[in-house]
Amino acid sequence: MIRNCVIACLAVINLVFCDAVYASPSFEVSTSSNSAEKGHTFQIFVEIESNEPLHDIVISVTQPEGFYVQAIPSPGITVVNEQKTNAHNITRIDSLGQNSSITAPFKVWAPNLSGKPKIGDKQSLYSTREPKAFPVNIFYKSKSTSGEVEGSFTTKVSVRYTTSIGHYLMAGLFGVLLGFIVKIATQYRQEIAESLKDSETITQKTGMFFFQILITRLPLLLTLLIVGFGVLLSLAKDDLPVTSWHQAIALGIGVGILSDEQLITKIKRFKV
Repeated sequence: MIRNCVIACLAVINLVFCDAVYASPSFEVSTSSNSAEKGHTFQIFVEIESNEPLHDIVISVTQPEGFYVQAIPSPGITVVNEQKTNAHNITRIDSLGQNSSITAPFKVWAPNLSGKPKIGDKQSLYSTREPKAFPVNIFYKSKSTSGEVEGSFTTKVSVRYTTSIGHYLMAGLFGVLLGFIVKIATQYRQEIAESLKDSETITQKTGMFFFQILITRLPLLLTLLIVGFGVLLSLAKDDLPVTSWHQAIALGIGVGILSDEQLITKIKRFKV
């Protein structure tokens, strides 16, 4: 009698446990890029895998301020009627079979180069200091021994919001120029001071100052800009090393000041 009761209890526990595990789908959210550049797009992928059939699956991705998320329709995945609900970031999956998986894609537009969203008016400057979070909510229904079960899952994915590669390079080269001016003015301050003695007005002194730095040493400056351009590109091989244009200027200033003048001269001679 006791043995039969134990077996029955184990069977019930095993049935309940297996049913709970069997009914629990798994979710994974990923992005096509680790960063969002101004004026660029990327995608968010929501993957659903389940051992048990699911139905009435609804996926929504909430967009941070300034961004625009649009669900992408594909076989088995439909976009919620935008005219009725004014929604563009919600998809619906009618059913998912047993031991099946599916991936729902969403396309994301970052603000353009001037910081304006794809849809609507510009509301703020949309700071690049902090990562942008995209909350993802998933609702679904499944069946168990006790009947129909409604489930939900929530998570969020974050990406770095950065300036564009074009702004990064332009601001970085401007920083290289500033670094070059600081470096030359410091190293050759006595020589430059001697050349300013014959100048009487502030305008003449300013013109002679920049003439001594930029015109007299133009070949060195051009070589440094080329080297700096290569350094900036190499730093952005996988991802932009900065998030804003002013950080790019600071990076360029460091490259301009820390560059070895003898190395630059050797590169210039090698090119000639």
